[in-house]
Amino acid sequence: MEYRLTGKKHAPVERAYARGEVILCGGVINSPQLLELSGIGDQAHLQALGIQVRQHLPGVGENLQDHLTINIQQGLDGVPTFYEETRPLALFKNIVKYLLKGRGLLAHPAAPGRGVFAHA
Repeated sequence: MEYRLTGKKHAPVERAYARGEVILCGGVINSPQLLELSGIGDQAHLQALGIQVRQHLPGVGENLQDHLTINIQQGLDGVPTFYEETRPLALFKNIVKYLLKGRGLLAHPAAPGRGVFAHA
């Protein structure tokens, strides 16, 4: 396998060798792509792309869903948390504050709004 280190200007091409199988992982999005490029995935899809099929596995690369948020928890003393600020009474106060002054929790561009849509 040949690769080039990122972050280095004019990095030379390096080579790596293996005596057996190598499993690569590129995270949630790139792992299915790596599998499909390696010939593991839906046979009809791979053949249409001219990729030699090594293992027919129809679920690879299907049902990918983007997660728009990352939840991070941190303990804070004396600072109201998002959870506390979105409790019914506090949320009502934040709505009034936003409507009257254009400030507060809801004035931030990242103030989340969520909805669930389902179809039969």
